Amino acid sequence: MGHAALAIAAAALCAGGCERKATPPAPAAADAGPKASSATAAASATAASSRGDAGPVPSTIGYDTYTNGRFGFGVEYPTFMSREPEPTNQDGQAWTFGGRATMTAWGMHAWPGMKPSELCADAAGDSGAATASRSSKDRCWITGKHGDRIFWERRVVSRGTLFGLSLEYDEDLKTAFDPIIAHVSASWSPGRAAP
Repeated sequence: MGHAALAIAAAALCAGGCERKATPPAPAAADAGPKASSATAAASATAASSRGDAGPVPSTIGYDTYTNGRFGFGVEYPTFMSREPEPTNQDGQAWTFGGRATMTAWGMHAWPGMKPSELCADAAGDSGAATASRSSKDRCWITGKHGDRIFWERRVVSRGTLFGLSLEYDEDLKTAFDPIIAHVSASWSPGRAAP
């Protein structure tokens, strides 16, 4: 996995407080008034069509479970996202939503002294400007923006394995993806591969 894939997995540790940089939230379309809503919708439609939009995010999200036998982790993923072919080394799985969103869950052998916090710092440098992050001895989380895309990443080192969970998506999908990230993050279970 490259740094971009590693860069999005670190973000679910924020429950309970995060270090945040001053970034005002984007106004909700309903709060922006009819002219702004139309302009926002038109801009979103243009951006979506230029990225091969798969259609709107469904209002009701269904989830299936992916289990990785090699590294021993599982995660629930939104069923509206398309499952990509699994890598031949079976280190994880990626799902896409047209060209508008990508979710990746993976594992890899950790090297001695590996610190997730350093990997999250590297991810922030590779992915764009971090807007929030948190780290401890064996895990880290980071989120931010790269151009008009939001990245979210969480990493955990456990029993000799580095686990990662990441999402990257168009900024105009933020409202739809906030609850998806919460669900996916809560379902993620990094563990240990069977011998």
